Amino acid sequence: MSATVAVKQRRGGFTLIELLVVIAIIAVLAALLFPVFAKVRGSAQDATCISNIKQLLQAAQMYCSDYDRRLVPARNWDNSYGTLGVTWCVLLQPYIRNAGFSTPNRA
Repeated sequence: MSATVAVKQRRGGFTLIELLVVIAIIAVLAALLFPVFAKVRGSAQDATCISNIKQLLQAAQMYCSDYDRRLVPARNWDNSYGTLGVTWCVLLQPYIRNAGFSTPNRA
């Protein structure tokens, strides 16, 4: 075989232009989808907040039915809990199913 007969084979890679076009397409798609993701995240946080408020309302209703139709006091001044001035959230704690409310982080 002579050296002149040697055939150059092209490697199967991408050119720089092809890579830049793919990166540009990915950037455009990402720019279109980021606002959609933010909107979905905001509506999920709204649903969590509504669920927490509903749970607090149900706890207040259960407290009211247990204590002769009296509303939850803003502050309990008797010493039944060991400290003076227990707030309403401590009084409703036994009626709340999920003690760790999820607090959404609003940015």
